[in-house]
Formats: sequence, C-alpha cells, structure tokens
Amino acid sequence: MKNRTKINNAQINIVVKHVGRNVEMADMSNPSGDIYSDFGQVEATDMEGRIFILVSSYIDLWDLKEEKLDVLQRLVDRVLAAGDIDPALWVFDRWTYGTDGWEAQERANELREEASWG
Repeated sequence: MKNRTKINNAQINIVVKHVGRNVEMADMSNPSGDIYSDFGQVEATDMEGRIFILVSSYIDLWDLKEEKLDVLQRLVDRVLAAGDIDPALWVFDRWTYGTDGWEAQERANELREEASWG
C-alpha cells in the first residue's frame, strides 16, 4: 500500500478526440476532413481535487459500445471499492473546478497569456 492516494470519486467520462483526417470526407462544414471519435475513460478524483485518468478506450458508437462501457464500469466499481489509487499508474489530467489547484492553474494560464501579449 505504498504511495497510494485516497479518492472520493471515480466515474466513466466519454470524451471526443481527433483521430485523423481524410480529405475525401471534407465538405463545407468540415473542410479538412477531420475525423473524431468517442473515447471512454475512467477518471478518479482525489481528496485535493486532482483528476486522474487510468483508461482511455475507443468507444465505437455502432459496435460493442455497451460491452466496453460495462468493462469500464466494472473498473470504476473496483476503484471505488478500493478507495484509493496508485498515482504512478494513473495520468494526472486536470484539477476539479473551484479547488485551490484549479485556481492556481487558472492564474498561471492568465500570466502565460499576458506574457504572450508582449
């Protein structure tokens, strides 16, 4: 149980990611032919408000979506039952909105933006 981080939430999050480009699929609303796809990921939030991601899995809307979501849900259930994670196996993604970490990150982003203005 070395280097474990207590969590207060775990969930599945569906995100849309850019996965490629096919100019033959280009049209007026998508001139570059960009291709996007849904990905399911398991997120865990620790007591400080840090959000970590363990799994990001392609979710085909037309094939095997329910089966993949079931696998991700079983993983969420296991994480919640354990009550903690090994942060070495998870990727830090972002801070929960409104936490001290989020405030610090927002301020750093503002300073970086101001510096880029010259």
